[in-house]
Amino acid sequence: MKAVRVHKPGGPEGLVYEDVPDPKAGAGQAVVKVEAIGLNFAEVNQRRNANPASLPMPLGLNQNVLDNQRLAHHARQAPLRS
Repeated sequence: MKAVRVHKPGGPEGLVYEDVPDPKAGAGQAVVKVEAIGLNFAEVNQRRNANPASLPMPLGLNQNVLDNQRLAHHARQAPLRS
């Protein structure tokens, strides 16, 4: 599958659109098809290294999963720093 990941802190040049392995569902898990994503300023701060994380990494601190246009699941990847 394709992903946009941060490979180095800084500006947009650190973003890489690349192939990554297809996810595999484990016991009690499901793989869902992502049709759209949204980013907010927290992701910009991560890319600028204001909130350091292990690289490479996918963008997105929060994930909302829509099931037929209703919110089915919400997950938070990491706490925000003030």
